[in-house]
Amino acid sequence: MARWAPWAFILCAISLADADWALLNLIRHAERYADKSITYLAPDGEDRAQYIARCATGKAPTLMFPRPPSALLAGKRQELAGHNSTRPWETLHPLAMKSGLQLDNHVDFQDVLGFKAYLNRLPSGSTVLVAWEHKMMGQLAQAVDPEGLAPAKYPDHCDSEWTEPEYTMGACYDVIWQFVLYRSHSRESWRAKAFSHLRMGFAGGGSKCSEAVEPFSNPSSWPQLMDEGDGTGGVTPGMLACATFCSLLFLMLGRLHALLLEAHQGLGKEPLLDDNPSENYTVVC
Repeated sequence: MARWAPWAFILCAISLADADWALLNLIRHAERYADKSITYLAPDGEDRAQYIARCATGKAPTLMFPRPPSALLAGKRQELAGHNSTRPWETLHPLAMKSGLQLDNHVDFQDVLGFKAYLNRLPSGSTVLVAWEHKMMGQLAQAVDPEGLAPAKYPDHCDSEWTEPEYTMGACYDVIWQFVLYRSHSRESWRAKAFSHLRMGFAGGGSKCSEAVEPFSNPSSWPQLMDEGDGTGGVTPGMLACATFCSLLFLMLGRLHALLLEAHQGLGKEPLLDDNPSENYTVVC
């Protein structure tokens, strides 16, 4: 802890009072049937929706929700040809009911400008969860991430302990694209300063909250964990860079986003250690 304290003091003394920060979690709607005529969630999708509601409303901070969600948006699909879908809305509805938040469902799933306009109306400090159709998620990301921190398209294959049932269409329902959003004043559009590819940790009905929604998975718990450890003070540079992620002021979030695991050191940057720190970076947790 002796190595930690001076840096923590310095980091916590930094304030960006003149800047706005927000957190965007972008997810695919929960599991669906392969039969395209069925427009609602499959049973496992309903279980995932309940999992999200339970894990997003816990008392402990998490990587996905260092602060409680404050806004919910579900993409709307209602076409004249009959290709409708209520799946994004169903994915977030249990969370809306449990949290008391309004679930917005007015933006068409192809309306990228409408999506961006919705985000721009959010106040500083917002934590927004968005559920959408996966084919459009690359374009949604581009709307806030013109520099391309996030992938250009949603992945087809994912490393997940949860094996999707054969009746579902596609895969990668567990993926979370998380963006730290920044703007210098409220008249500007939000833009991404950091991106993380996270996993929800769903493992079927009744599964415990894990991965990015595991209680105290947030870096704010690291000092306590180190105190309970072997006393060697194993503070890694990645941990140091993330020390104030949970700050109520969203201090320096563009550079203090997520834990850069040693196994993933080639996938991102530890900006506090760079001679010329990058303003934007990508990490994988």
